[in-house]
Amino acid sequence: MLDLDTKQKVKSLEIEPLLEANFPIQPGSLISSMHGYSLYSALKRQIPWLGDCPITSISSIAGIKNGKGKIETQEFSRLYIRIPLSKASSLYSLAGQTLRIGQGEISLKIPSIAPLTPKSTLKARIVLIHLSPKEPNLSPDRFLAAATRQLQEREIEGKVSILLRQGALDRKVLIVKGKRNPGFGVQVTGLSEEDSLKLKTLGLGGRRKMGAGFFV
Repeated sequence: MLDLDTKQKVKSLEIEPLLEANFPIQPGSLISSMHGYSLYSALKRQIPWLGDCPITSISSIAGIKNGKGKIETQEFSRLYIRIPLSKASSLYSLAGQTLRIGQGEISLKIPSIAPLTPKSTLKARIVLIHLSPKEPNLSPDRFLAAATRQLQEREIEGKVSILLRQGALDRKVLIVKGKRNPGFGVQVTGLSEEDSLKLKTLGLGGRRKMGAGFFV
């Protein structure tokens, strides 16, 4: 059965499609590699409605690691924000803004905004699913069972698996207010066009405004 929050998300998807804003980032900035929470906080200070929109999601920012817990932004670095059609115009106010991200900062350029596009295979850098009782070490089997159950609740047909990194399961951590939230890199295959768009809209797991559950 769908929970109330998921029902609201599905209803929003049916009424109003999402658009994806793609913000190029000025290269050469240093920010924490664990920047999900501070990035969301900085964006919400500029656009307060981000915190109230249940289907908005925000990507983490890719860059080159410096080996000291930070990344340096590059020409390829981007910030992606998925928002309802009616909210799209307000994102242009972020163009040219410099956002304070923890002890670093990023400068946003003019975004391109386009509809979501379907893909038969989607990947997320990290998916967070809180299991009960909580485990000190997140079990891959229980994680996959929970992720599969969430796909079914969202009426999405696809096969979910954990990504590999250097031959091992891709374990990841998202830090929020000093608390470590364990998760995995995830891939979903065999998606129809409709289910692909639904997964991009609804994602999997929590903390989707902090870079988790963001499928590309």
